[in-house]
Amino acid sequence: MAKNKEKEKFIHEAKKKISEIQDMIEENELEHEVMFINMIAVINDLDVESEEAMANTFFAFNIYGKEELEALIPHLLYAYDQAQEEHKGLDDFLNEFGISLN
Repeated sequence: MAKNKEKEKFIHEAKKKISEIQDMIEENELEHEVMFINMIAVINDLDVESEEAMANTFFAFNIYGKEELEALIPHLLYAYDQAQEEHKGLDDFLNEFGISLN
């Protein structure tokens, strides 16, 4: 039960921080110039499509339409691939010294 409270607290605190970013976008009148996509999920099991998994998920967007979303997806995939390559490189480097991040 305590673990669930920690997860709820985490999601609540994350929502507050994301709200601060959204407020900053509005305060600077940049709604039409800043694209913002955020998803935070606390997954309890491997079934990410379960109702429980979705209950611990928070989404925030500042995009106008599906076209903008579809235009951003290739950039997100590219950034993901780059991060994986960097992480892979670090894993290989650390493995040479017998260190594992797992």
